[in-house]
Amino acid sequence: MQLAVRAAILCACLCVVGIFLPAGQVSVRTPVSTHTRAASLYDLGARKDAAKDFLHKYRGSTARKLGAKAIDKLAGKLRGGRIRDGVVDAQDAMATLDALKDDDVETVGAIIVAVMWSLIGLNALTIALVWGAHVGSRRVRIAAAAVVSTLTTLAAVAVHLVLARVATEANAEIGAPLFALRGGAYMMPLAAIAGSIAVGAMLVGYLRSRARLAAAATAPP
Repeated sequence: MQLAVRAAILCACLCVVGIFLPAGQVSVRTPVSTHTRAASLYDLGARKDAAKDFLHKYRGSTARKLGAKAIDKLAGKLRGGRIRDGVVDAQDAMATLDALKDDDVETVGAIIVAVMWSLIGLNALTIALVWGAHVGSRRVRIAAAAVVSTLTTLAAVAVHLVLARVATEANAEIGAPLFALRGGAYMMPLAAIAGSIAVGAMLVGYLRSRARLAAAATAPP
């Protein structure tokens, strides 16, 4: 049981670490340069307007401005072929990012803030519930740990699925691989799933130990 407790604590810590690792990136490739910006869930959820600042930094970056000028010049000179198709895709990608409204980005930012702090809170609660758990712990504490761990897993998996769907649909709409997931988007759900398995093992060990104690208490001398 104690091994499962340690594993659950480790997985909860790893899930929190995943929040601070890059979870997604935006890459705009041109024939002359590639501009990439990555962000973690914490970067976008540290405050409500962080997502808007992230987009503003991209729009105001020197690499973005130079890339836009370069592809505009190339687009006017090229006449068909794969190179021109790549230039047009890059122009469409930049136009899509430039067309995003600040109000929409702020709404997304508020949602990210809520999701990020919910994940951190759930993992912290999981650690608090399983820390020092043993066969003599109250059943309600062990049950609560199982419930909170399950909620944490559902939230982490939901974040991954949403990020994956947004990236996939955005790339399909633009027609270019503009958005991609990074390690943090995978670490959060994997750590949460592993944590739930550990808590489940802890629960099984707890029930078995309690059953053995009860059997020993009722056994004839």
